[in-house]
Amino acid sequence: SPETAAMVVVPDAALGRIAESRAAAYVPLFRSSIVLVGTKALLSPRKRCYTIEEVAGLPIAYYNEPVLESILKSMFVRHPFENVIMHASNLSMINEYIESGRAVTFSDAFSAYLSAGAEDALYLPIRHAATFTVGFLYSSVEQVDAATLAYIDRFKACIEETCSPYLAKPPLVDARPRPEGEHPASGATQS
Repeated sequence: SPETAAMVVVPDAALGRIAESRAAAYVPLFRSSIVLVGTKALLSPRKRCYTIEEVAGLPIAYYNEPVLESILKSMFVRHPFENVIMHASNLSMINEYIESGRAVTFSDAFSAYLSAGAEDALYLPIRHAATFTVGFLYSSVEQVDAATLAYIDRFKACIEETCSPYLAKPPLVDARPRPEGEHPASGATQS
């Protein structure tokens, strides 16, 4: 049976392992970093960047998700959170804390780009924030069906077209260099 692809979040530290793997093909879509989200009640829009230590001291409400957990754990290893108000899977309750100015939360730079001007929330960078890439991962040794490869190509083209100003900022590098026009999974040239 044909293998399928999965959209994954890959912390920068793990990209090398994917590049070394002969069994995995990775098509990156965009690179991002963790950002701080809150309102003027807790964050200053004039402050260009927060430090990890400053963020650790703020009241925090954040989403309970394994990849985010792992990223935040490594990011805040030297400065653990001092005031976690909520850590749950209930987005509406987390948003209530954020909108009321009682807590801050985390998002990523790509989502902030997509949300620009959409709400009153401030999306502010964190100095030395964790960075990661989002992309499609699939087997490079098992046959991947043509429809899956076409879907990946269309999805990537859509991101490139829609988000070209964002993509021009953080560099996006494929996990493993490929000859021009070669598709990572099949080794076949794309037309």
